[in-house]
Amino acid sequence: MTPLWTSDDMELATGGAATAPFRVTGTVSIDTRTLVEGDLFVALKDVRDGHDFVEAAFKAGAAGALVSRKVGEGPQLVVDDVQGALEQLGIAARARSGAHRTAITGSAGKTSVKEMLARIYRALGPAHWSQKSFNNHWGRAADAGAYARSDRARRVRDRHVDAG
Repeated sequence: MTPLWTSDDMELATGGAATAPFRVTGTVSIDTRTLVEGDLFVALKDVRDGHDFVEAAFKAGAAGALVSRKVGEGPQLVVDDVQGALEQLGIAARARSGAHRTAITGSAGKTSVKEMLARIYRALGPAHWSQKSFNNHWGRAADAGAYARSDRARRVRDRHVDAG
């Protein structure tokens, strides 16, 4: 199985340093409640500090963690800025993917249009679309960071654009 990310690839994309080699075979997760074995856990900081959940992520089967400071045991990629590194992963993932991408903007109806396009694209072959409305700087980067290396699927994203 081709990994989504290797620690070496992540080091190149982010400028970070891995504490040990690892391979992400799942996706990119910012929530330990939905993380599955093989995922990369991203320790973002907001109201709660994601670093407080790194050990729980490893107990849930995370392949590695993207952190700004080493926490406990388990392979981690240590970077200066977790949000910035997540964005860099998204940029690198999009660059290596041959997927056709469609962005939907506006103030109303984006989710419905996204679902209709996803059905159309699925009829043509593999397709990926946002399962939730990750309409913020975390969700866009995490979703893009999950682009598979060989992903040629049609990708649909709904996105809110603020006026002003």
